[in-house]
Amino acid sequence: MKFFTHLLRGFVRGLALFFGLFSAVNIFVSHAGTGTGGEDIWWISMTSLPSWVITIISILAALLLIGFALKPRMGRIRMALTAAISAIYVFFAAQNTSSYYQGLHQGLFRSTLRIAVPFSLFVLVMFVIIVLFVLLMRKRASHFGEGVLMVVMFLLSFALFPLAQMYTFGTTDYARQADVLVVMGAAARTDGTPSVALKSRLDRAVQLYQAGLAPKIIMSGGIETNHVNEPEAMRRYVVAQGVPASAVLLDPGGSDTDHTVTDTIPLFRQLGAQTILVDSHFYHLPRIKMAYRAERVNVLTTPCGIDPLDNSVTGATIREIPAFWYYWLRSGVRSVR
Repeated sequence: MKFFTHLLRGFVRGLALFFGLFSAVNIFVSHAGTGTGGEDIWWISMTSLPSWVITIISILAALLLIGFALKPRMGRIRMALTAAISAIYVFFAAQNTSSYYQGLHQGLFRSTLRIAVPFSLFVLVMFVIIVLFVLLMRKRASHFGEGVLMVVMFLLSFALFPLAQMYTFGTTDYARQADVLVVMGAAARTDGTPSVALKSRLDRAVQLYQAGLAPKIIMSGGIETNHVNEPEAMRRYVVAQGVPASAVLLDPGGSDTDHTVTDTIPLFRQLGAQTILVDSHFYHLPRIKMAYRAERVNVLTTPCGIDPLDNSVTGATIREIPAFWYYWLRSGVRSVR
């Protein structure tokens, strides 16, 4: 039992080390960008507090969580401070979780999961556990196996964090009445028909158009190596499904997420679009959100369905893990004005 307790504390210390480091880097990213200090849609929202207070909380969280991870045996003062800062995150995580379920109940958005779970709920549980371990095990020295598990959990967290975002934020559907819908491109076959993945995105676009949520659709994609024009293939497909050709605009330069963002923003201005929907797979949506936020454009994301025959989902999800961190470090917390 004692050995199991040490292993569990190693698991908790690994998470604390990760979130302590995340909090530290988030301070830099937030202030280096154009956002409010401490603002980050990818962790916990404390927007009810002044930015300078958020910054102080973030600095203390970074120092105390990393301290707990590296030296769990602590005196009363450090124990009290670590428990207190963790309790603050418990409070705001609970507040964020409550707001999520209220919005879900009010129909402001919906989840494509059978059981809707916000990311803030994971953070809430994690910090409750940290508080318990800080209070109950502060006098116990570290164990070798505990340290090994801490390192393993710390490294694993770099994959688990973006995966959790994909499966929480990415599966949340924010579709509502909008001025325009952007459909992110994917591979098209040599005969000009959409691949299984692209068809899923286009079927979602047709569904949204027929529901009257978007009068205009921007098809964004590039030119394949087989010379197939993705946006043209996308337009042909939705027109065949009953969408008027006049409702479809093309962005042939959208070879990747960044190019799509760069190309579509001028189109938004031409259309006078204020509310923008973006349609793609769940794993892609967090990165899309960050890319548009970097340009100070707030978009609403809507996940397409997953075709059972689509065998690219697992590989695409894994590829999004490093991409998530790159986009977050580059522009993840820039605010929309």
